Amino acid sequence: MAGVDPSKPQSFPSWTDYYGKFENGGGIQEPDCTDEKDCGKEVTNYSLRNRDLQMYEGKIRAALHYLLETYRKKGPKNSLESTARHFFYYWLGEKRSNSRKGSTEFRGDIILLCNAINQPSEKGPFGIPCDNPEKVIFDQRKRIFDYYYDYSTVQKKILEDGDASREKWSSYLEGITKACDAIKDYCKPEVENTRGDDQYCKQFEAQYGAYCSAAKLPELEYKLKSAQQEKQSTQLKLNSALHQANKASSLSSTFGTVAAIELPAVIFFLYKVKLQFKVAKYK
Repeated sequence: MAGVDPSKPQSFPSWTDYYGKFENGGGIQEPDCTDEKDCGKEVTNYSLRNRDLQMYEGKIRAALHYLLETYRKKGPKNSLESTARHFFYYWLGEKRSNSRKGSTEFRGDIILLCNAINQPSEKGPFGIPCDNPEKVIFDQRKRIFDYYYDYSTVQKKILEDGDASREKWSSYLEGITKACDAIKDYCKPEVENTRGDDQYCKQFEAQYGAYCSAAKLPELEYKLKSAQQEKQSTQLKLNSALHQANKASSLSSTFGTVAAIELPAVIFFLYKVKLQFKVAKYK
């Protein structure tokens, strides 16, 4: 998607492929999600009123009907429905996160919603890690999940944007990095062990670790490129100083020429550039 723009969330594949479809029910004019259908039975299990989501019931029924009509195949569960249900979980969970109901009850609500989405009736489970994260942790998980899906499109656009990408994408990538850092802290063994069996944390590093690292690369590359440019500029100044010094007829004029371009400052800058490369190398 050539038009993806970090200032326009609805331009990302995660929105155009899933969230946007859920919002408008896939464009289906008369969704059939009555209580006697599998769709309606599943929505009943969400207990929307208890989650302060009753105002979205029509939208949720339409979204689930679209999901089942589009992704459900006869027989055992399939990967297409599994992926769609992961997005559906984050879509519905975000509505609960943004609801008027307090955050103190969020953890209980999200695990009940997750269980109902992950294993409806005879189907499933669909691999959604159902635990009870705090509201802020859920929001960070969603940010990482969306980035994971959008990654190839984002990376391609960053390369296309070239030098303009830093200003355009830095805020978005910083948000991803902060989300990753928050989850890594949340999943530290000494913290995780106090919460019991946390499936998400067990899967996090293997599934998302490399993508979290990739979010830092554009900024590191920019710093390295900037350091290289400054190093080249400094080398040119030093070469010019030496050339002028060689032309000078006395030792004193040599020192005067070099001092004029503040050679000590140049030497200090070369040391700083060398230090930057060492830091970047071992990050």
